[in-house]
Amino acid sequence: METKSNTVHIFQAAGLGVGPFKLNHVSGEGGKCQYCGTPIVWRFYLNGIDGSTFFVGSDCVMKTGDAGLMKIVDAEVKRRMAEARHAREDAKLAAVKESMKDANVLAKLATLPHPNGYYARNGKTLADYASWIVKYGGKTAMLNLGKSIAKATATA
Repeated sequence: METKSNTVHIFQAAGLGVGPFKLNHVSGEGGKCQYCGTPIVWRFYLNGIDGSTFFVGSDCVMKTGDAGLMKIVDAEVKRRMAEARHAREDAKLAAVKESMKDANVLAKLATLPHPNGYYARNGKTLADYASWIVKYGGKTAMLNLGKSIAKATATA
């Protein structure tokens, strides 16, 4: 089928089905793109108007020039990447909370100065700061604390 610009959709030219194509669903099972054979992370299952179903990777969809498909796939990729980032951050947060229960970590932090000069001059330590962050800090502060703990314990 021809589009408005009188060109054949690349998936149709490859014999995958007759366009226009619509996104059916997305799966995270990976595999190889049925259009180009490249390994992919997410399978974007597309349906043609002829009833055909096939899957491709997001990069191939972005190369089609099909604005409707590109918009949908781009939003889905961003959503899935955000979910993966949040999962990684949640794992790091759990690790920070767990490390704050370790007496050896707390002892090491107690030997290091508070990151704020004022509090450091008044006898506060990195352990004091870490306890405050765990109690009152947000996600970013907790993630930064995790980096500080890793750095402090790496030199032990």
